[in-house]
Amino acid sequence: MTRKKIIIISIVFFLLSALFLLLIYILDKNNADYGLLNNNDSQEKEEEVAPSYNIVISDKEKISSLSRGFIQTIKTYNNKTNFSNIVDMYPLMTDSLKTQMVETMESYLENSESNSTSNFTQRVHVRAVDLILFNEGDTIANVEVTCDRYYGEDSSNLSLEEVKYILDLVKIGSEWKVDNIY
Repeated sequence: MTRKKIIIISIVFFLLSALFLLLIYILDKNNADYGLLNNNDSQEKEEEVAPSYNIVISDKEKISSLSRGFIQTIKTYNNKTNFSNIVDMYPLMTDSLKTQMVETMESYLENSESNSTSNFTQRVHVRAVDLILFNEGDTIANVEVTCDRYYGEDSSNLSLEEVKYILDLVKIGSEWKVDNIY
């Protein structure tokens, strides 16, 4: 009788093992098919979601954006920042304007006190950008930028005045650069 039990238990164990392996095979095959379907679906979705656009920005838009950002950055400063506002704008300047800016900074450093405790702050908020001289296809432009200028020693009590800056821009290759500011 023990021999019969051992044979029956062995057969049941063998059948359960075979059934378990078959179940694993079927589940694995379904997951692999599902993964392939998901990959195809996601690739199709990516192609649908990311069509290529040829966005063209006009020279007027480039000039306006450059002028606004340039003035806002270069004219907002604190005298403790070592002219980082000017240095950050070097890529947007022509070589002649860079030279002019370096000379201005050096002159300021020579004439200022080395241990100045002054905390002069100036912030500029651009209100308007007007193209004074520009025709589509030109390589030069003249722009007037109207700003609110907040300035003073105490950042909690700043004075306010309206200021207008004039920028001369030139197109070098496909990029617009600031050539002069006054």
